[in-house]
Amino acid sequence: MRGTVSRADLRRVLAATYHQVWWPDTSVVRFDGQELPVWDEQTGTYLDPTTGEVLPTWDDALDAIGPDDEPLHVARFGNGSTPRACSLDRKTPPASSAI
Repeated sequence: MRGTVSRADLRRVLAATYHQVWWPDTSVVRFDGQELPVWDEQTGTYLDPTTGEVLPTWDDALDAIGPDDEPLHVARFGNGSTPRACSLDRKTPPASSAI
């Protein structure tokens, strides 16, 4: 890739790159370890141990995320990321500090 992308362009791409982690609501503890969900062979699903209610699937939980919900976490490279030259020659300072 050497020479195909300018460092300025690479810095702009890194600054704009992010990953959103969407996860069902974690503000309420539903099972604390004393009574965990139980697997039901007949239905092939997990059940609430107290009520016997079928728990939502992962897809159902993700589908329940609404338009006003926020991602649980956002990871960004940000402006602090700097492209450095890497060489296979481990004697060069940039390679030894990047590996």
